Amino acid sequence: MRYILLSVLLFAFATSARTLYSTIHNQFASLQIGDTQATKCEGNYLVSDNATAHSFLLLDTTSIGSTTYRYQLRMANEHNSPRRSYAITSSTGQRSSISSPSWGMIFDMNPAGNDFWAVMMRCDNTDVNDDITDRRFMTITLIHHQPNGRTDTIASRQLAKGINLEHGFNTLQAQLTEDKIHISVGDDELSEVICTTRLAPRHSVRAGCCIGSGAKVKIERSVLSYSNTPILNTSTTWTLDKLQEHFDQSIDPNEGFWVYQDRDMEEKWLRLGGRYKLALVATDSGYDIIYVDGATVHDNSWQTGMLKARLSKTIFNNHYDLMWIDATMEPITLDAYASFENGVLLNLKFPVYKSQIRLSKILN
Repeated sequence: MRYILLSVLLFAFATSARTLYSTIHNQFASLQIGDTQATKCEGNYLVSDNATAHSFLLLDTTSIGSTTYRYQLRMANEHNSPRRSYAITSSTGQRSSISSPSWGMIFDMNPAGNDFWAVMMRCDNTDVNDDITDRRFMTITLIHHQPNGRTDTIASRQLAKGINLEHGFNTLQAQLTEDKIHISVGDDELSEVICTTRLAPRHSVRAGCCIGSGAKVKIERSVLSYSNTPILNTSTTWTLDKLQEHFDQSIDPNEGFWVYQDRDMEEKWLRLGGRYKLALVATDSGYDIIYVDGATVHDNSWQTGMLKARLSKTIFNNHYDLMWIDATMEPITLDAYASFENGVLLNLKFPVYKSQIRLSKILN
């Protein structure tokens, strides 16, 4: 069961397919292989043996046309033994060795390939010369590569539990929302290890695997999930002053400011995410509901004047079809409707989820 976050409600859709995903599962043709000698399929795995002094990038050929997505890799580094070093050769033919090679993923790479994020994993020991006090750990590092060539280390975390510290598989995941980057890792269960603010999200980006110098990475699974539902345009020309000026001259009894009154919810399906102040503006087909204030869930995504919902007239008096816009700007219309009660209450009903929320009108 997956959860879709709404600005007012959090619905858990058990069967709805409102969000469509492009998923790559053990189909490694989607990963762009640069050096076929170093990277090849071995059974159910894609193995990349990097014996050079620079990193390999295996980019997913999918261009992600969504600002929110999730990228997940399950992989193991076969060159990850403690007290071992691995031979590498530079571009000039100079030979050397490296211990504790790193591996990980890149994401949010722009089309030019000169601006991207990377999260790398690297194992090490506290004291390889003392078997009694020595402890092995993994360092997870989030890095931002900028177009000017600058590389910034954004966050770093050391782990000793919940992960495989040698040759076994770990799952690494980057979850990107409109304003956050969530990094999770684990051998059996994912645990979030880094959360940071995301810069202005971009459309048309790519993701992939990064094999550090000296690493030999075995990829078991590559999964890219993103919504390819078009983002609804929620912008309007309304401001708080324009709304007030319009309402001062309105003769429509339903137009005006409305606020949260109460709710009747099936808690296993949804929860309230804010005590909202909204504005109802009449249209030819019904009413537009304009967001004013009060969001506590995804509050950074909503600004005064954005379209929050739309009421469309039906053949029944005082009964409207409801189109609600969730926090990801995706419309929710599944069996949703609205009705006015005594001119001072607005019922927003979601019968599929056995729930409703009521708004009351602010009277002069």
